[in-house]
Amino acid sequence: MNYIYFLVSGIFREWVLDANGRDITDCFSFRYGEPVIPTFDLTAPCAMVTIEALTEGELLCISIDEVRNLLEADIHFVQIYNRLLCGASHSKFY
Repeated sequence: MNYIYFLVSGIFREWVLDANGRDITDCFSFRYGEPVIPTFDLTAPCAMVTIEALTEGELLCISIDEVRNLLEADIHFVQIYNRLLCGASHSKFY
């Protein structure tokens, strides 16, 4: 994964296939500013999660390298990032 996507508009669903081939919904993203990324280690080469747009939508795309640079250089960005992480952990509809 080379980019992180943030929701501008629309509704997105994250899902995985179980051992029997059935799709299982992991979460929905529908709030402005929410990260729309698979729930996995950002350093992993790939994810087994599919992200599906349920409505027309718009995402803001930022490279992970740029996010890392901002996290190292700007305490304000670290604070925003922490708020997003905390908010995402409470706002996902499972």
